[in-house]
Amino acid sequence: MLDIDNLLNDEYIQSKVPGLTKAIAANLHEASLVCLQHNEHSSGVSLILEGTLAPGQPLPLVWSHPLPNNAFLAHADFQESTEDGAAALGILLVTEFTEYELLARAPKGNGFDYFLIKKDNAINRNRFNFLSSAHHLEVSGILKESKTNTRNQRLKDKRQRFQKLGTVGKHIIIIVAFDTPAATMEIS
Repeated sequence: MLDIDNLLNDEYIQSKVPGLTKAIAANLHEASLVCLQHNEHSSGVSLILEGTLAPGQPLPLVWSHPLPNNAFLAHADFQESTEDGAAALGILLVTEFTEYELLARAPKGNGFDYFLIKKDNAINRNRFNFLSSAHHLEVSGILKESKTNTRNQRLKDKRQRFQKLGTVGKHIIIIVAFDTPAATMEIS
């Protein structure tokens, strides 16, 4: 089970997702629910997981926190909402199913979205220089897959981007498609 409402829990954020503030986490949470509900999914829908980091079976997505009445108006830019919603699920998947946690948002132009730190290094995260972090998370979202816009194609593009960057360390790529819903999780 993947509880999307964890992004609204102060204790969860502080202990497991130090690279997010409550306000940013709430925005990502809301965007994920907008994307899921836009595709007519409700709490309990199974997320199909594929890739080298997938836990091996579909994962129920659950939430109980309702969307505000004006959420679809506030998230009307579906390109941005899809990116934010995918980030929400990606962050939760990394937190729950890998040895990493989110350390910080990466500045634009780095070729990835977030810096990661190993959970066993968490005691040093306040003194950790995130710019020297060798672990990265790239998340991409698709509101509705099409013949020319698939998870496999996005994964291929992201792999090539990391190869061109020549960065060291572990790179986690998560591609979320909200229509199925499905996610591909890979480490390179």
